[in-house]
Amino acid sequence: MLLSRDIKIQGEDVDGWGGQVLATDIFETDGTWRKGSLMFDHVQVYNCSQKDAYHSGMRWEGAMGGYSRVSNSTVHSGLDWGVMIWDSNNVELLSNTIVGFRAIGMNLDKFRNCTIDGNFIGDVKGRGIEFIDMTVDKEACVAYSSYRTPTTGTPSYDITFTNNIAAGCIFAGFVAPGHECDDVNQVSFRDNIAHSAGGPDTGYGLYTYANPAHNVQKCFEVSHFTAYKTTASCAVSFVNTLDHRAHHFTCIDGELGMSFSTGGSEKDEVVMSLTDSAFYGETKSEDCPQGGDCSCVKKTAFVNFQNMNDDKDLHPTMASSLPIYLSLIHI
Repeated sequence: MLLSRDIKIQGEDVDGWGGQVLATDIFETDGTWRKGSLMFDHVQVYNCSQKDAYHSGMRWEGAMGGYSRVSNSTVHSGLDWGVMIWDSNNVELLSNTIVGFRAIGMNLDKFRNCTIDGNFIGDVKGRGIEFIDMTVDKEACVAYSSYRTPTTGTPSYDITFTNNIAAGCIFAGFVAPGHECDDVNQVSFRDNIAHSAGGPDTGYGLYTYANPAHNVQKCFEVSHFTAYKTTASCAVSFVNTLDHRAHHFTCIDGELGMSFSTGGSEKDEVVMSLTDSAFYGETKSEDCPQGGDCSCVKKTAFVNFQNMNDDKDLHPTMASSLPIYLSLIHI
């Protein structure tokens, strides 16, 4: 993977306080609206994030009036998040590489009319903070409208999120919403791939949830996703609905297979369906690090399909909530 580009933006390496690329709106004292906009193509952003400050290497925050497009670029090797779009509109991220960050690779929240297509997000590690008691960090390669409101997620509108790859992830490749039932042409989350996800009691390809913008009490649907080599479920859910549907999934060489659950309330009857999907136990790529022992573990296609009365946060902050697929009264 080539990370270098002819145009390079490099942050200083002083006490973990790297630079950042920021697009935001401001209002002048005379009321003039300055609309933040960013146009990059084939640009390298290196060592640009600020350690433990929630300032990503490239971020849109409060950029609501302008239009931005970043394509064929790399954002890599920082000490905090990679890319962030918060409280912003009209952003396109196309065919970029975002690697080498901590806790979160891409954080999207309260954003609208955005297209995220063909990006690679990977090599996202934990921050290594020693928390007290059973506290754990909020992590994922991609947090899609899930980080700031982890109990329900944040409503998202007019989003295209397609053909992205998340690899080498802590906790999950994607934490992302499903879609409205019977929407066969939806592109809000479609044809994305996760692989090589791991972590203590984690390692999900996709942790999916109901978009609060949709009424899913009667029906929830998620579809068109692939995951391979995950140490936990290739896909997991905890959705308060009476009808949980999934289709066009491919799970390969995962330890725990698929685990879809309804929850959040008592229900006399629920329907859970899975169609047009495939599961494979092994691949030609052996789990044998060079010079190390092979990792040989049992593989399963399904862990459980069930209704639970409790629920789980999208980014748990207590170790007692892990793993996701086990029931535990929400803390």
